[in-house]
Amino acid sequence: FGGTPKEYLETSKTGLLTLGLQAVAENVGSDFAKVEYTGEMQGFKLHWYAKAYFQKDRVILVTATCLDAEWDAKKAILIRSVDSFQSF
Repeated sequence: FGGTPKEYLETSKTGLLTLGLQAVAENVGSDFAKVEYTGEMQGFKLHWYAKAYFQKDRVILVTATCLDAEWDAKKAILIRSVDSFQSF
């Protein structure tokens, strides 16, 4: 991907809508884009949290997923896990 984090987020949100998923929160910085989204896949109501880390020549996407019904109980550890990613 050769664009900015903001462009990446907009492209991602368009893809999510195509899949019937909905972004419920987002955040963009100079070298990252975060999105939280919900929806149904293969009969399961799911909740995702994803962060795209931008480096010179690549984007690294780290994602956590759980059942939507379990999100409130598990979101702190899932978000902490994704946000703790250290690029090399």
